[in-house]
Amino acid sequence: GIQADGAMSDAIITNNLISMNKGTGVYMGLGMMGFIYKNEITKNENGVIMISSQNKLMLNRITNNLMNGVYLMTKDDILNDSDVKMNLISHNKMNGILVEGMNNMTNIQSNYNISENGGCGIMVSDKADVKIVNNFIYYNTCQGVLLQESTTSKVHLNNIFKNIKANIALGGENSGEHLIISNVIHGSCSEGIYMVRTGSAIICKNEIFNNYDGMVIEESCPEIKNNKIRNNSCNGILICKGSCPLVQNNQITENEVAGILIVDISEPKIYSNQFDNNEINLASANNNFKISPSLDSVKGRNIIPKKEECVIF
Repeated sequence: GIQADGAMSDAIITNNLISMNKGTGVYMGLGMMGFIYKNEITKNENGVIMISSQNKLMLNRITNNLMNGVYLMTKDDILNDSDVKMNLISHNKMNGILVEGMNNMTNIQSNYNISENGGCGIMVSDKADVKIVNNFIYYNTCQGVLLQESTTSKVHLNNIFKNIKANIALGGENSGEHLIISNVIHGSCSEGIYMVRTGSAIICKNEIFNNYDGMVIEESCPEIKNNKIRNNSCNGILICKGSCPLVQNNQITENEVAGILIVDISEPKIYSNQFDNNEINLASANNNFKISPSLDSVKGRNIIPKKEECVIF
């Protein structure tokens, strides 16, 4: 539809209908400093592509494209420092927003509708380092936010709900530092947050409710602090496959199976949490698990195995 190239070049693209092109709707090449706003970008291959540039994509309707709504990438590890703000990104066949590449430091902020895309709402891959702040991300066919191996992110103040797979999924080989803070994460028929082989992750001050499992932690050691984890259909937190997270100062209430369920050889550190009205507050299948300071701090029904001891009289 529109292609703009040239290092440090300016382009203003506004108030257009960009539709039914066999290629990309708007293509911003290497080094561009464009301002793309108030356009309707629909029924193209990719809606918008930005390569190692510094563009502002604002107030657009990006819908019904055959691949991704917005695709941000880097070339030769050159910085992509674009902003994606206040757009409607919906009904694209693949991902709403795809971000990939080393030195991709895109800011995705205040998009009021990242929804009903055929893949993920936002997918981050291949060493990208993104900020995802204050968006509404919902009804996507895969994950709401997928942070693949080798990526780094800050996910802050979003409302992420009713995605078919996990509302947020993260981890994998060489997973970077992730900060997931002050989000409202609810209504998934899968996990609120799913993490596997996650590196350094801090999950803090989120409200996680009405998912199937609130959180599932596999082969990971995140810090989980000051969250409200409630009213999930199965477990508040499922800890499995040798995970050893720090779980501290959370409110874990009214989950239908267990507040915290520990399986396999996982050994979490659990301190100063508030448990209330879970079917089982704390359950473990690991004989070596020990709660600190003691099980007396967890009032209500708990299932903790006793260590097998050999006693000779």
